[in-house]
Amino acid sequence: MPTVRLNGLQRIYPGKGKNPPVEAVKKIDLEIQDREFMVLVGPSGCGKSTTLRMIAGLEEVNDGTIAIEDQIINELPPKDRDIAMVFQNYALYPHMTVFENIAFGLKLRKFPKTEIQNRVEEAARILGIENLLNRKPKALSGGQRQRVAVGRAIVRKPKIFLFDEPLSNLDAKTRAFTRMEISKLHCRLDATMIYVTHDQIEAMTMGDRICVMNAGEIMQTANPLELYNKPANLFVAGFIGSPSMNFIKGRVERKDGKVLLIKICTSEDIMQIELGSRLSSLAESHVGKELILGIRPENLIISPDKIQAGNGFDLDIEVIEPMGNETLLYLSNGATSVTARAASDSQLKIGEQLKVGFDLGHAHLFDPTTELSLS
Repeated sequence: MPTVRLNGLQRIYPGKGKNPPVEAVKKIDLEIQDREFMVLVGPSGCGKSTTLRMIAGLEEVNDGTIAIEDQIINELPPKDRDIAMVFQNYALYPHMTVFENIAFGLKLRKFPKTEIQNRVEEAARILGIENLLNRKPKALSGGQRQRVAVGRAIVRKPKIFLFDEPLSNLDAKTRAFTRMEISKLHCRLDATMIYVTHDQIEAMTMGDRICVMNAGEIMQTANPLELYNKPANLFVAGFIGSPSMNFIKGRVERKDGKVLLIKICTSEDIMQIELGSRLSSLAESHVGKELILGIRPENLIISPDKIQAGNGFDLDIEVIEPMGNETLLYLSNGATSVTARAASDSQLKIGEQLKVGFDLGHAHLFDPTTELSLS
C-alpha cells in the first residue's frame, strides 16, 4: 500500500495584469511506497517544489487529491498531516540554542518536559550533534545547521519526511558528506522520505526511485539505473547523467541490406552510422525519416583497434578536462559535437584529430517529433 498517492494533482497560479495563469503542476499521478526514498528532480520551475509544498499543505491544490494511507488530506491543515519538512534555508531561530530549536515544535504541542528531553537527546545522538546542543545557530557551520533542521523534523516522529533542496546552500565537500548522512538516516529511521533537488547526482545517489519532472509534468519515474540505461524520452536522456548523453540527428536509409543513420555535415563530410541488428529493428519502420541517436560519453570508442569497420569518424579535440580519475574530451567536426570519456593518463592534445566509434549495444533511438524513445 503506498504511503502517499497523488491523483490528478494540479496547481495553477492566477495571472497578474496581462499575464495569463500559469499551470505549475499539470494533473500528475504519483505513488510513493511505504518507507521509500523518493526523489523529485528537474530543472528550476519544473513544479517539483510546488508538488512538495502541496503535500505539506503549504500550497493550494486546484484539482486532484493527495492521500496518505488512503486518507485524502486536501483539507487538512499542515499541522494535522503528520508530516515534517526540512527547508532549504534551515529556518532556525537565531536567538534559540540548538536544543531549543529542535524542541520548539514539541513545546508548542505541549509535550511533557521529560519526553522532550529524551526525544531531543535521541535525535542529537542519531545526528552526531550532542556537543552542539547549547550553541546558537550563528556558531554553527552550514552542515551543522542543516543537521539541526533535520533534528527538528526527527523529534516529531512523523509518518513522512519532506526535504526541499536541503543541500543547495552547502559547499561541495559538506554537500557530499550531508548527502551520505541523510541516506544513512533514511536507513536508520526506516521512514518514508520525499526529497526535492535540481541536482541529478543527488537524485542518482540517494533515491530508491526518482521522479523526473519538467514543465509541470512527470517525464519518467523509475529506479536510478533504469533512468540512466532506459530513458523514456529525450529530456530524461539529456538530464540524467553527467556529462549528458550525446545526440546525433540523422536520416534513416537502407543500403546494401543495411540500415544506416546518415548525417550530412558538409558536402564532403557525411556521417554514415551502421545501426546494427538491435537498432536496425527499431529503425526499419522509419526509413526515409529522421531519428536521433543517443549515446553516452562512456560508450564512445576512442581506441582505433576497437572501432567497427565503417563506424569510425574523425573529430577534432576542442577541449580537454582532466578530472583526476578520468579525462573528458569535447570533440567536434564543425557540424557534430560530442563528449567522450578517456583514461586519466591519456596523452591527448587540443587540436588533435581523433577517430571515434560508437558502442551501439548501449545506444538509443528517439523520435524527434514525439521525443519518445523507440526502445
